[in-house]
Order: sequence, then C-alpha cells, then structure tokens
Amino acid sequence: MNLANALKIDGWMNDAELLWLARQASCHGMILEIGSWKGRSTRAFADHTPGLVYAVDMWESSPAGWMDPATYTKAILQKRPEDYIFQIFCDNLRSHIESGKVHPIRKSSIEAAEECILWFDLIFIDAAHDYESVARDITIWSGKLLPGGLLCGHDYSEHWPDVMKAVDDAIPHRKVVPGTSIWYAKIATV
Repeated sequence: MNLANALKIDGWMNDAELLWLARQASCHGMILEIGSWKGRSTRAFADHTPGLVYAVDMWESSPAGWMDPATYTKAILQKRPEDYIFQIFCDNLRSHIESGKVHPIRKSSIEAAEECILWFDLIFIDAAHDYESVARDITIWSGKLLPGGLLCGHDYSEHWPDVMKAVDDAIPHRKVVPGTSIWYAKIATV
C-alpha cells in the first residue's frame, strides 16, 4: 500500500488509520465517505479501490477552520472565497476526479442521503462530531449499505465522547481498529 499521496494532504488521519482505509478500499468497489475536508482519507480510498469513491461534504471554510486555527485565521485575514476548502480538495484529488473514480458531492449529509439512489459496500462516517449528527449519519446512511457491507467511521476516542456514545448506542457490536480511532461493523442485512 502506497500512502505517499495521502500523507501529503492536511488532515487528522494517522499512518495506521490511512493504512487500514487503504486495505479496506482494496477489497471494496463502491465507497461512500461522509466528511472529506481536504481529501486525506479520500485519497487513501481512491488510490487503492478498484471501484469508485463518492465524497460527501459541504467543504465550507469556516466549519473546517475551527479545527485548524491557522487555516481559519488565514481565511479570515485573506478573505478567502467560500469554496476555498473545496478547491483544495479538488486539487488534491484532481486525477481521480478527472478519471471519474472520485465523485465529490457538495451537499449536507441529509441532502445527499435524500437524493442518493446508489448502494455502497463501504461507508465511512467522519463529518460532524456531535451526538445527533453522528447518530443521524449512521441511521440514514446504513440504509444505503449493501448486505455484508462495512460501516465505519473516525474519531472513536475519549477526545470525541459524543462520537463514542452515538456509535455505541447505534452499533453495540462495533469494533475498533487497534492503535486507531476507527470504529467498524459488518452489517449483515439492511
């Protein structure tokens, strides 16, 4: 697994997490990522899947900026355009977007789910980190998972207690990848 391209992109995924995503991508053909920011995890998926990656995010500058004070401060001071983060994402995934392997969907999770007619064999949730949003994303997107598919997400850690509680409440049989904050569960049926 070559993670060089993903590691060049800003983000919070560590090497072990990116490696796990890449390994999963190599055996899944329809991947949905909820929350992509600048595309670090998207790149790990796209570089290793034989199939397609659908990335859902609003790519708004300010919500991402609260997690990265330097980016947020620069964005305010430089009056960056509203689509600044989206443009960075597109630059980071340009070759995959142009080839049709990555499909950015610039909508809220709810809007995208309401309009989605596709089914996925891997769904990765890493958007908003409050209890209600995580619980909602698990509920609305698990209905788009093929039987036997993998439902997973990021930030299952004490730093994000709302994520942990939402995942535990919705998926008591979930597992956590050792050495990471990635949770996952195989879903037998929809």
